[in-house]
Amino acid sequence: MIYPEKLTFAEQVRVFSEAKCVAGSSGAALTNIIYCMPESTLVCIIPSIQKFYTYSTIAGIVGMRTVFLDAK
Repeated sequence: MIYPEKLTFAEQVRVFSEAKCVAGSSGAALTNIIYCMPESTLVCIIPSIQKFYTYSTIAGIVGMRTVFLDAK
């Protein structure tokens, strides 16, 4: 488990660029997926009622696979 807020910027870039899978709830730290490699996977845990697709848009630009889990 990683807590990006406890890492330096350089450490965040390194950790996300090496990740094969990133999972987390909706939050600013998930923006670090911009450093992920194509073909890595994002698992976003968010209530489906929110219809918040920012992370899937970023993941699509990067070339990641995206899975949404309803946090109901």
